[in-house]
Amino acid sequence: SDLGQTSARVITGDEEGIYGWLAVNYLLGHLEHGGAFPTVGALDLGGASTQVTFVPVDLPREHATPVTIGGTTFHLYTYSYLGLGQDQAREAVDSPACYLVGYPIPGGGTGTGEWTSCRESIRATLARPCDESPCTLFGVYQPPLYGDFLAFSVYAYTARFFGLEGRLTPADLERAGAGFCARDWADLVAEDPDVADNPYVPNYCFSAAYVVTLLTDGLGFPPETDRVHAQTRIQGEATNWSLGALLWELAGSSD
Repeated sequence: SDLGQTSARVITGDEEGIYGWLAVNYLLGHLEHGGAFPTVGALDLGGASTQVTFVPVDLPREHATPVTIGGTTFHLYTYSYLGLGQDQAREAVDSPACYLVGYPIPGGGTGTGEWTSCRESIRATLARPCDESPCTLFGVYQPPLYGDFLAFSVYAYTARFFGLEGRLTPADLERAGAGFCARDWADLVAEDPDVADNPYVPNYCFSAAYVVTLLTDGLGFPPETDRVHAQTRIQGEATNWSLGALLWELAGSSD
């Protein structure tokens, strides 16, 4: 092919949310048979942004995004929160309470592993006035949550680290995360020297606290909910938005 004819662009946050929803529901088989099967919502958490996408029971037209696949139109609610991805949120919170006890924080400081203080700092970062009820993160409108949700990317990696891949109950992650955060970094390294060279392990204290706060205080899931499922793969396929982008292009080209 002629590379000179190739075009590229940066997708919007809402497109990323839609593509993630398409990928998840395609892999689960929920887009077959003319929408006869209920779809699941998609929760994506990356480094720079996070998206929530689902089909509500009742959605005002101004907040609906119609998506037509295989002749069936789904009216989606989708929202992308730029700046609330895991990495950018950790930089914004910037609290030693969100690192294991004694961990030498890059850039200065030492971790204190205080779960409650970490959660409070995250809540303060997410809080904004509510302009249109019901609302959630940053005061953004969000209709009532409906159905089950598939959480992937950082949600799933965090759940897997704590042995919670599958059904992800925030209360379970809170117990596991609080226990992990309270551990002494030196003891952890003594038990497994490889941990010292793993750049991800020190961040799981924050990741656990952030995911719990995002799901409950942010998106409005009850702490004991059984409606969130965290998976890195579905039917052996990696869960990400790129498959959804392909489905979207194929659907568009068939119109």
